[in-house]
Formats: sequence, structure tokens, C-alpha cells
Amino acid sequence: MKAARLLTVWELSGALHLHPQTIYLWKREAKLPFVEIEGRVRFDAEEVERFIKARKSQPPPLPPPPQVDFPLSEYDRFYLKGGRRALSKDSRRWNYSIGSISVRKTKKGHDRWYLDYRSKEGERRREVARYARTRAEAVAALQSRVSQEFNREFGIENPAQFAGALLFEEFADRYLHDYAEKTKRSADTDKYRLRSIREAFGAFKLSDITKTMILEFR
Repeated sequence: MKAARLLTVWELSGALHLHPQTIYLWKREAKLPFVEIEGRVRFDAEEVERFIKARKSQPPPLPPPPQVDFPLSEYDRFYLKGGRRALSKDSRRWNYSIGSISVRKTKKGHDRWYLDYRSKEGERRREVARYARTRAEAVAALQSRVSQEFNREFGIENPAQFAGALLFEEFADRYLHDYAEKTKRSADTDKYRLRSIREAFGAFKLSDITKTMILEFR
């Protein structure tokens, strides 16, 4: 008898293009068949295929929340303003070097996250992070918006192609000279922090720098 191929939460989230938290939510709501092996959740690949086929005739789901691929504690350590006070349980707003996020309760008691950043023209923009459910997802949404403004300002139509063509050292120079020194008060801090990073990755193309390399550097 052929053994069932079991998928992890992360493998399934990649296959369905959904955030892992959505997978856990669907598990709790019994939308997905699953098994628990030594306390770990696994999904039968054949059952998942049947689930996907059944969904094709249904309306598409809401877009997933922003993907979080960074440790929030590390991001806070480098970019959050206000120190420990900003991380207190009563905090409702977090100011970062690239912009701010804030949270309010809806009438139904849910958290609604807001972004506050500058456009390429320097105009203040405030908007709802529609699919963010956590502070980490709100920060990811803020990063995405600021990245879009950066690309728009410098005419980068295809960020992936742009990244593949540049060495990290070249990108760091462009970031400092064309962006940080013109728009950020923390430009000197950015320049200092980039020294050791430049030494480690300067000769690599951005597209060649992997998560493993970054973890080893850290």
C-alpha cells in the first residue's frame, strides 16, 4: 500500500498561496482534512488536491495578508523608535524609520491596522492595511508600500529584474545617495549599519543572496 504524502503547514501554504495563519484558521474551522503526528499538523497531499479541485468552482478567496519573512523582534531592535515604551502592552502606534503603523478596535472588537508613510512626492499617506491581522503583517504591508514608492520614484518598473542586475554594493550606494541622504534623518545610521553588511555581501548580486547566507551572517 502506497504511503500517503504528508505536507507541512508551510508547504501547504505555498501550494495554496495562502498565509500559514490562514491554514491554521481553516484547520480549526475543519475546512481542511488533517492529521496530527506527535503533536505536529500534517495534510494528506491527495486530500489537498481534492480540496483544491472542489474550490475551483467557488469564488476566489480574499488575497492573503502580507508575507512575513523577517523576525519582528530583530526588525524592532534596529528600526523601532521609542525603545521599550513603544513595545508596552498599551501601545497603539509604532514609529519606524520608514513610516508608522497603528491599530484600532472595530465595532466588532477586531484589530484594524493602519499605515502612515510618505509618497515619492513627500506627501503623507494614511491607509488601512486591509489584510493585516497582526503587527508583523502590518509592518510587512508598510515595507511593501514604501518599496513601491521607492521603485516609482526611481522608475524601476521590474524590481525583480532590477535586483538581478545589481550587486549589493551598487544597490547600497544607490540607496544611500539617492534615497537615505535625501529623505531620512537616520541616513548616517544607515551608512554605519551598511558597513559590515557591505563587507559580507558587496560582491554578490541581490538575486544571489539567500536566506541561509543572511542567517549565517547574523
